[in-house]
Amino acid sequence: MDINKMRDLKALAETCLSHQSLRFMRSHGALYIRNDNGIVFDVHQNRSFPDLMAQNKDYADFALACTPATVLALLAELNRLATSRSKKERELEQELEVWHRGPFCWTCGDAGDVHDITGEWRGECDCLSAQLINANRERDQLKAENEALRKDAERYRFVRNPIGTSSPLAIWNEGKMPLFSSMADAVVDEFMAKEASHG
Repeated sequence: MDINKMRDLKALAETCLSHQSLRFMRSHGALYIRNDNGIVFDVHQNRSFPDLMAQNKDYADFALACTPATVLALLAELNRLATSRSKKERELEQELEVWHRGPFCWTCGDAGDVHDITGEWRGECDCLSAQLINANRERDQLKAENEALRKDAERYRFVRNPIGTSSPLAIWNEGKMPLFSSMADAVVDEFMAKEASHG
Protein backbone atom coordinates (compact mmCIF):
# COMPACT_ATOMS: atom_id res chain seq x y z
CA MET A 1 0.00 0.00 0.00
CA ASP A 2 1.18 3.49 -0.86
CA ILE A 3 2.68 5.31 2.14
CA ASN A 4 0.72 8.49 1.35
CA LYS A 5 -2.58 6.58 1.22
CA MET A 6 -1.77 4.93 4.52
CA ARG A 7 -0.93 8.29 6.07
CA ASP A 8 -4.19 9.81 4.76
CA LEU A 9 -6.25 6.85 5.92
CA LYS A 10 -4.66 7.03 9.34
CA ALA A 11 -5.42 10.76 9.60
CA LEU A 12 -9.07 10.17 8.63
CA ALA A 13 -9.41 7.33 11.14
CA GLU A 14 -7.82 9.40 13.91
CA THR A 15 -10.21 12.27 13.12
CA CYS A 16 -13.26 9.97 13.34
CA LEU A 17 -12.01 8.06 16.37
CA SER A 18 -13.70 10.38 18.84
CA HIS A 19 -16.93 10.66 16.81
CA GLN A 20 -20.08 8.68 17.53
CA SER A 21 -20.14 5.19 16.10
CA LEU A 22 -22.35 4.35 13.12
CA ARG A 23 -25.28 1.93 12.92
CA PHE A 24 -27.92 0.76 10.47
CA MET A 25 -31.35 2.31 10.54
CA ARG A 26 -34.31 1.26 8.39
CA SER A 27 -36.83 3.87 7.42
CA HIS A 28 -39.63 3.62 4.83
CA GLY A 29 -37.99 0.79 2.89
CA ALA A 30 -34.60 2.47 2.83
CA LEU A 31 -31.51 1.60 4.80
CA TYR A 32 -29.40 4.32 6.33
CA ILE A 33 -26.06 4.31 8.08
CA ARG A 34 -26.18 6.98 10.71
CA ASN A 35 -25.23 8.11 14.16
CA ASP A 36 -27.18 10.18 16.66
CA ASN A 37 -26.36 13.35 14.73
CA GLY A 38 -28.06 12.25 11.54
CA ILE A 39 -27.71 10.27 8.34
CA VAL A 40 -24.19 9.70 7.14
CA PHE A 41 -24.90 7.29 4.25
CA ASP A 42 -28.11 6.54 2.40
CA VAL A 43 -28.06 2.92 1.26
CA HIS A 44 -30.57 2.79 -1.58
CA GLN A 45 -32.88 -0.18 -1.51
CA ASN A 46 -34.12 -0.14 -5.09
CA ARG A 47 -36.11 -3.33 -5.25
CA SER A 48 -36.13 -3.27 -9.05
CA PHE A 49 -32.43 -4.14 -9.09
CA PRO A 50 -31.85 -6.88 -6.48
CA ASP A 51 -28.18 -7.27 -7.48
CA LEU A 52 -27.49 -3.60 -6.82
CA MET A 53 -29.44 -3.82 -3.58
CA ALA A 54 -27.18 -6.67 -2.42
CA GLN A 55 -24.05 -4.79 -3.49
CA ASN A 56 -25.15 -1.66 -1.66
CA LYS A 57 -25.83 -3.71 1.47
CA ASP A 58 -22.37 -5.31 1.16
CA TYR A 59 -20.77 -1.86 0.94
CA ALA A 60 -22.83 -0.71 3.91
CA ASP A 61 -21.68 -3.74 5.95
CA PHE A 62 -18.11 -3.01 4.93
CA ALA A 63 -18.40 0.66 5.89
CA LEU A 64 -19.76 -0.30 9.32
CA ALA A 65 -16.99 -2.85 9.85
CA CYS A 66 -14.31 -0.27 9.07
CA THR A 67 -14.50 1.60 12.34
CA PRO A 68 -11.72 4.10 13.05
CA ALA A 69 -10.34 1.84 15.79
CA THR A 70 -10.26 -1.13 13.40
CA VAL A 71 -8.50 0.87 10.68
CA LEU A 72 -5.92 2.20 13.15
CA ALA A 73 -5.31 -1.30 14.52
CA LEU A 74 -4.79 -2.66 11.00
CA LEU A 75 -2.40 0.17 10.12
CA ALA A 76 -0.43 -0.42 13.33
CA GLU A 77 -0.20 -4.14 12.51
CA LEU A 78 0.95 -3.33 8.96
CA ASN A 79 3.63 -1.05 10.36
CA ARG A 80 4.76 -3.70 12.85
CA LEU A 81 4.94 -6.36 10.15
CA ALA A 82 6.79 -4.02 7.79
CA THR A 83 9.32 -3.21 10.51
CA SER A 84 9.67 -6.87 11.42
CA ARG A 85 10.03 -7.79 7.77
CA SER A 86 12.60 -5.07 7.24
CA LYS A 87 14.67 -6.36 10.16
CA LYS A 88 14.40 -9.93 8.90
CA GLU A 89 15.30 -8.78 5.38
CA ARG A 90 18.40 -7.02 6.71
CA GLU A 91 19.45 -10.16 8.58
CA LEU A 92 18.90 -12.28 5.48
CA GLU A 93 20.82 -9.79 3.33
CA GLN A 94 23.76 -9.97 5.74
CA GLU A 95 23.68 -13.77 5.68
CA LEU A 96 23.48 -13.71 1.89
CA GLU A 97 26.45 -11.33 1.72
CA VAL A 98 28.47 -13.68 3.93
CA TRP A 99 27.42 -16.60 1.75
CA HIS A 100 28.45 -14.75 -1.45
CA ARG A 101 31.83 -13.70 -0.04
CA GLY A 102 32.24 -16.98 1.71
CA PRO A 103 32.50 -17.29 5.45
CA PHE A 104 35.43 -15.64 7.15
CA CYS A 105 37.15 -15.71 10.50
CA TRP A 106 36.31 -12.88 12.86
CA THR A 107 39.79 -13.18 14.37
CA CYS A 108 42.10 -13.21 11.35
CA GLY A 109 39.78 -12.46 8.42
CA ASP A 110 40.63 -15.78 6.77
CA ALA A 111 37.97 -16.97 4.34
CA GLY A 112 38.94 -20.59 4.74
CA ASP A 113 36.81 -23.41 6.08
CA VAL A 114 35.06 -22.15 9.16
CA HIS A 115 32.79 -25.06 9.89
CA ASP A 116 33.09 -27.29 12.88
CA ILE A 117 33.09 -31.06 12.79
CA THR A 118 29.27 -31.24 12.58
CA GLY A 119 29.26 -28.85 9.63
CA GLU A 120 27.73 -25.96 11.54
CA TRP A 121 29.16 -22.55 10.83
CA ARG A 122 31.36 -21.26 13.66
CA GLY A 123 32.42 -17.97 12.15
CA GLU A 124 36.03 -18.77 13.00
CA CYS A 125 38.73 -20.41 10.94
CA ASP A 126 41.25 -22.83 12.28
CA CYS A 127 43.55 -19.99 13.35
CA LEU A 128 42.22 -20.22 16.90
CA SER A 129 42.71 -23.98 16.88
CA ALA A 130 46.24 -23.47 15.57
CA GLN A 131 46.90 -20.86 18.25
CA LEU A 132 45.64 -23.27 20.90
CA ILE A 133 47.79 -26.10 19.54
CA ASN A 134 50.85 -23.80 19.48
CA ALA A 135 50.11 -22.60 23.00
CA ASN A 136 49.83 -26.21 24.19
CA ARG A 137 53.15 -27.10 22.53
CA GLU A 138 54.82 -24.06 24.05
CA ARG A 139 53.37 -24.91 27.45
CA ASP A 140 54.64 -28.50 27.20
CA GLN A 141 58.09 -27.25 26.16
CA LEU A 142 58.18 -24.80 29.07
CA LYS A 143 57.13 -27.59 31.44
CA ALA A 144 59.97 -29.79 30.18
CA GLU A 145 62.49 -26.93 30.49
CA ASN A 146 61.20 -26.13 33.95
CA GLU A 147 61.56 -29.76 35.02
CA ALA A 148 65.15 -29.87 33.71
CA LEU A 149 65.98 -26.64 35.54
CA ARG A 150 64.38 -27.99 38.70
CA LYS A 151 66.57 -31.09 38.54
CA ASP A 152 69.68 -28.96 37.91
CA ALA A 153 68.77 -26.77 40.88
CA GLU A 154 68.36 -29.86 43.09
CA ARG A 155 71.77 -31.15 42.01
CA TYR A 156 73.38 -27.78 42.68
CA ARG A 157 71.74 -27.53 46.11
CA PHE A 158 72.98 -31.04 46.88
CA VAL A 159 76.55 -30.06 45.99
CA ARG A 160 76.60 -26.63 47.69
CA ASN A 161 75.19 -27.81 51.02
CA PRO A 162 77.68 -29.08 53.61
CA ILE A 163 78.49 -32.72 52.96
CA GLY A 164 81.96 -32.87 54.41
CA THR A 165 85.37 -31.76 53.21
CA SER A 166 86.35 -35.17 51.90
CA SER A 167 83.45 -35.41 49.48
CA PRO A 168 84.42 -35.38 45.83
CA LEU A 169 81.25 -33.36 45.23
CA ALA A 170 82.35 -30.40 47.31
CA ILE A 171 83.03 -27.12 45.53
CA TRP A 172 86.69 -26.31 45.97
CA ASN A 173 88.15 -22.86 45.69
CA GLU A 174 91.49 -23.43 43.92
CA GLY A 175 92.98 -25.82 46.40
CA LYS A 176 91.56 -24.15 49.45
CA MET A 177 88.86 -25.37 51.76
CA PRO A 178 85.60 -26.58 50.23
CA LEU A 179 82.92 -23.92 49.86
CA PHE A 180 79.32 -24.28 50.94
CA SER A 181 76.06 -22.30 50.84
CA SER A 182 76.30 -18.62 49.92
CA MET A 183 80.09 -18.73 49.58
CA ALA A 184 79.74 -21.50 46.98
CA ASP A 185 77.06 -19.45 45.19
CA ALA A 186 79.40 -16.44 44.99
CA VAL A 187 82.28 -18.49 43.55
CA VAL A 188 80.00 -20.18 40.99
CA ASP A 189 78.47 -16.82 39.98
CA GLU A 190 81.95 -15.32 39.57
CA PHE A 191 83.14 -18.25 37.46
CA MET A 192 80.00 -18.11 35.27
CA ALA A 193 80.50 -14.36 34.72
CA LYS A 194 84.10 -14.97 33.60
CA GLU A 195 82.95 -17.69 31.20
CA ALA A 196 80.24 -15.44 29.75
CA SER A 197 82.69 -12.59 29.16
CA HIS A 198 85.12 -14.91 27.29
CA GLY A 199 82.42 -16.74 25.43
